[in-house]
Amino acid sequence: MTDELQRLWQSAPPDKEKIDMEALKTRGSKLRRTVRARNALESAAAIAALYALGAQAYAALAAGDHLSALGAALLMAGLLVVIGVLWKRGSNLRPPALDAPTSEQLAFLRRALARQRDLLRAVPRWYLGPLVPGLVVLLVTAALRFPLGEGIPHATLARAALLAGHLALVALVFGGIAWLNARAARKLDAELAALDGA
Repeated sequence: MTDELQRLWQSAPPDKEKIDMEALKTRGSKLRRTVRARNALESAAAIAALYALGAQAYAALAAGDHLSALGAALLMAGLLVVIGVLWKRGSNLRPPALDAPTSEQLAFLRRALARQRDLLRAVPRWYLGPLVPGLVVLLVTAALRFPLGEGIPHATLARAALLAGHLALVALVFGGIAWLNARAARKLDAELAALDGA
């Protein structure tokens, strides 16, 4: 929430009917646009990834590489779960009528913000978690098939180190994604607290 809106809620008189309706409508409209854009972008990225993974799975099956095909299929299933949750739990709520009373506008904005905050808080479970099985299978497959030079001692250890490095990189990226979403959830929490004090 912007600082000026927070000041609006905190400086508003106790009578909620006197809260600036235009500010409420503007914030609700901005939230709906942001959610629509995010869902469209995530869906487009998922569709592109599904297409690429489908082609990879098909090529792997044609080559008799069942492990790579399994990894791609698991990743595709994970993406479908992500998009399903995003549209089920992260889509916009139906806004109240433009002439609805202030109390109804406030209640709607609070529900919409809480819905998005809860979605962001749960990102490790619904967004990152479903991708892990497919990624692990693909990374294990890549480590097993990585061409090591002639005479490399302890080839198994070298492959394990390669896999550990790739898993650490994925963990770092996923940790960053989780942290960014947790930070966004905290911002929405602050906005909700300001609304509750209005």
